[in-house]
Amino acid sequence: MPVVGDKLNQVYQSCKTTLENVFNGYCLPDPYFSTKVKEIIEKFMKALRDPTLPLLELQEVISSISGRIPASVEKKIRKLMTLYASNITSVLAQFPSQQIASVIDSHAATLQKRADRDVFFLTTQGIVQLVQRYRNGIRGRMRVLFRSFSEYILALKPNSNMTSASKP
Repeated sequence: MPVVGDKLNQVYQSCKTTLENVFNGYCLPDPYFSTKVKEIIEKFMKALRDPTLPLLELQEVISSISGRIPASVEKKIRKLMTLYASNITSVLAQFPSQQIASVIDSHAATLQKRADRDVFFLTTQGIVQLVQRYRNGIRGRMRVLFRSFSEYILALKPNSNMTSASKP
């Protein structure tokens, strides 16, 4: 599958989708398969290890909801993004998942009407999902992805064993 864009988050998403398609049985014939999958896995791992990935993903989500969330909330989140971006090369730099979640929760707590809170949470759902994915850092995100891919492969394995066992 060709990469849709050259930004890291687009490369990551494209590789992830391609790997999911391979797990679902959509792949090239054997002479091309190994080379292509190896290339995709290398791109996927490179993107996943890059500390700018969560920042780019957050920028993408923020740009899609900008103007639909209160300016104060957006400003606080952008400030956290800027702080993370300025410290991204530091070994100790951690994506500010908890702080972003706190900004969203704090604002939601100020909303009096349940309908307003529901709309706010619906609008910020993409941000909430993103900060949950990175709540344990990039390594935590990797572990979750590998676990889900492993579980998916293991779920497929009994089916492949049955087909290979039934061959004469």
